[in-house]
Amino acid sequence: MVSILRTRARTLPLGIDIGTSRIRVALLHKTDSGAELAAVATRQHDNDPASALADAVAELQTRERRCVFGLGEPRALLRSITFPAMRRGEHERAARFEATQLIDYPIRDAIVRVISLGAEGDAVIGVVRKDVISWLVSIAHGAKLRVSAVDNNAFAFQRALPAAGAVLDIGLNDSRLHILAGQFPIGRRFTIGGAAFTEAVARAFGVDEATAERRKRTYGIAGTGESTRDELIAEVANALVECRANGLGDVRSLVLVGNGSRLSELPVLLERATGVRVSPAEFESGISGVLPPDVLRAAAPDWCLAYGLALWGAA
Repeated sequence: MVSILRTRARTLPLGIDIGTSRIRVALLHKTDSGAELAAVATRQHDNDPASALADAVAELQTRERRCVFGLGEPRALLRSITFPAMRRGEHERAARFEATQLIDYPIRDAIVRVISLGAEGDAVIGVVRKDVISWLVSIAHGAKLRVSAVDNNAFAFQRALPAAGAVLDIGLNDSRLHILAGQFPIGRRFTIGGAAFTEAVARAFGVDEATAERRKRTYGIAGTGESTRDELIAEVANALVECRANGLGDVRSLVLVGNGSRLSELPVLLERATGVRVSPAEFESGISGVLPPDVLRAAAPDWCLAYGLALWGAA
């Protein structure tokens, strides 16, 4: 479902979230105080994201052709680093050397960026494959859009959920933890996603995956897949402890987004294991004057990444 604000208001670049199976496109209008969410269109992309993107943009009925894509682990890496005293050019060479320790492909195929944090040589390096950027540009061109930026998902979540100390994005096949409480976002990737829970429910009750997915969202995993769930919880808890111990962020609140965020028992169990407040994503009040509050409440875990990417244009 998509709601359209039928005015000639100025728009921000479209925020585009390409997930494992779905693509979400957020349309934001500029306001005197910043921006408001006008609409989000969602499509299954069936391994053809350009066609799905074109259909979603057509549904939004917008003339906006600029767009912002997001990338996260493992396609885009952010890592903190402390350089010894050296000149700027030496920082860049040192960053490329550090990047070779993080990637499993030739450094000549990577784009490496250094962001100084301004104190004692503290910095963050960002690494992404050149062919991934080319792939996103080709998707945009296929939908007759032009790319304004490719952002890291951590920054998009930080804009969309400014009160969150961390965001756990439970995708279809894996999960990403974004630590936002420190000086700079830190990311961790886990190999457990929502599909593992759905498969466990399907096996336990002898149903197909579509039925299992509906049951999972309504009743949780109902005693199935507990070892998988507990493994994910342990990995998240360990990552939070590690970041706190290394001075990378003392997380007090954890927000759940994505495919597996609606597991009914997950917030309580995560709170028990981590000692931090855990809740599903919620938009701040007043982000939209046209979309009903109940729609915004239900859709926030799915829409917040696309919304945060579109907010890049207001930053």
